[in-house]
Amino acid sequence: MIRQADKQDIPRIAEILVFGKRVAYRPIFKNDYVSFNELQVVQLYEEYKNNPDRLAGMLLYDDGIVKGVINGQQIDDKTIEVKDFYIDPFFVRQGIGTLLLEHLIRLVRQKGVQKIVLWVIKDNVNARRFYEANLEFSHFALRQPRRAFVPTGHAPARVKTQWYVGCYRTASKYQCFYTVLYGIKCTPGLPQCKMRKPKEANGFLNNGKTCIIEGTTKEDCCYEYVLV
Repeated sequence: MIRQADKQDIPRIAEILVFGKRVAYRPIFKNDYVSFNELQVVQLYEEYKNNPDRLAGMLLYDDGIVKGVINGQQIDDKTIEVKDFYIDPFFVRQGIGTLLLEHLIRLVRQKGVQKIVLWVIKDNVNARRFYEANLEFSHFALRQPRRAFVPTGHAPARVKTQWYVGCYRTASKYQCFYTVLYGIKCTPGLPQCKMRKPKEANGFLNNGKTCIIEGTTKEDCCYEYVLV
């Protein structure tokens, strides 16, 4: 289902990128001229056709229909940057994005890559939630804890404390991890906790780097995934 992109895929790739960007960014920038005049499928098709090397790191989710794309470009020997990562708006919330990202991580880990970086517009709440909460394989820890408390029977929780490590999705609920630091036994107000190792205490983390998008007042945030 996940495969390397090829020249014959360029028309479909251009469609997904254009419509994915319109859906994601029109509510943020509120600029219809850019969304519908400057952002065009034909123009993007020509860009990829004239620069086929841009397909080198692009993976597609293809189950008979290409439904999503992710493009990881190597920026140095040890770092990959995710440039384009979009799911066709008709097929969102089906787990396609998670599958693509997990597949990319497995591939680059085999190549000896140490870090994956990507930039997300601060106001793109859906994308940030995806990286910060909805990836089953990653927990967004500032450090890798040796052990952590796991609240049991606790519904979605995002406690804004320095001990917050992250959460992963299960079939029925979220479970949250809290690093055992400075003798802290558990966050007050949570149900009775038991102690266990987190499934994996590593993943995408907002590293604090930001920049203003040229010609706008909008801020980009940098996330990174350190492969261990």
